[in-house]
Amino acid sequence: MRLMSEKDIELIKAAEKIKESCTGECLKCVFLKEHRCMYNPFDMGFTCSANWPLPDIKMDLNTLEKELLKHYYSRNSRYIARGCQDYYVTLYSEHPKRDHDEWKPCGGEFIKLTDFGALFQFISWNDEPILISDLLRLKCE
Repeated sequence: MRLMSEKDIELIKAAEKIKESCTGECLKCVFLKEHRCMYNPFDMGFTCSANWPLPDIKMDLNTLEKELLKHYYSRNSRYIARGCQDYYVTLYSEHPKRDHDEWKPCGGEFIKLTDFGALFQFISWNDEPILISDLLRLKCE
């Protein structure tokens, strides 16, 4: 499961507010232009905001994960990533590069969190390294 970025969450919340304010009177809608909705944040054509199918906002970061990230962020870890066959994640002070089946450090320090393999399940090999600062801004469960 892919973690939603803060921008994704802000976009969904804004779209929910627009959808809630829809009266169903499309002719009075502020987003109407030439009888078509001119605003649709999910790029699904020109449809009335009342009909927008919005994804649920899911937070995959739990309190323990967030506290671990705070701890390592204070010690200069800035990115988190998972290797192809890793059952754990690795923290990096510099953005790592993908190399076959693992992320290679590009200078700086790295820490493998081997004791926390069951955590951070929202991070997969297919993801680019995630900025820890982005994760720390999210509210957790």
